[in-house]
Amino acid sequence: MDRYGNTTLPSEGHSARDRIYGSATSGRDGRRALAGVALAASLFFLVGALSLRQVTEPRYANGLLESGIAVTTDIGTVIAENHEAMRQLVDSGSGATFTIPGYPLDVVLSRDEVTKTTDAQLQELVLQRSAALLYAEGLAAFDRTGKQQVSRFSSQGALELAVGQLSADTHSLANGASILLVVMTAVAGCFLLLVGHGWGRLRSLGFAVLGGAIPGLLFVGAARLVADSAGGSDPFVADLRSIIVTALGVPLRNYLVVVVLGVALTALAIALGRQEDRMRARIDDYPA
Repeated sequence: MDRYGNTTLPSEGHSARDRIYGSATSGRDGRRALAGVALAASLFFLVGALSLRQVTEPRYANGLLESGIAVTTDIGTVIAENHEAMRQLVDSGSGATFTIPGYPLDVVLSRDEVTKTTDAQLQELVLQRSAALLYAEGLAAFDRTGKQQVSRFSSQGALELAVGQLSADTHSLANGASILLVVMTAVAGCFLLLVGHGWGRLRSLGFAVLGGAIPGLLFVGAARLVADSAGGSDPFVADLRSIIVTALGVPLRNYLVVVVLGVALTALAIALGRQEDRMRARIDDYPA
């Protein structure tokens, strides 16, 4: 057995098949390979779930939604054109709540909020409530009639479907998945260390980490490129595209961090293994 935990068989007394395939088919190697695959797979999904949890966290998601709403609805122009008229409507009416004429979301404002705010203050208030509404209801909040239909197979439909995941329901699902995957990843990692030997444990751990992170990095990178080129020049589609590209930056960063960790673990295992070999060689050469 070498320093990495690989089983070696002597050539004498064994068939050619045993000499060639014996190490690869040993029970320990099989368990180590299985544990490595399990760890790589669970880590791939864990980083994805944690990234989704970060993206759909209320503060981060609302920030993305607010920027999207500002461009999509042209809220600045809408308020500039209607704020004074709304003040006059409040002064002449007896209602307790009001909505903005021509605004596509059902954002409710009080009398004081209409009359005692500047355009900038009202815009910030409307954006915050609009983002909260979208976070709770998804893009269905834009569909007041319930009859709006966009093909999910079109670029706009795919973008809308992706942006619609910035919701409380998705965040709750990502939380649950993250907890489960943390447990699965920990179990797989412990099993991999148990079936390993020497510095081979650390090397196997590094390889498994890379096996889970590199596919994730490539997948998210490709998805970001596709999203960045999807749709046309329509402002609404362009804004959806911008939100998705920004959101995909989170898992891209997370997978990249894990790749760096995997490289560091692998390099450390190799360096320590070689150092141990040199020390053993010096001991063997030392005169008795």
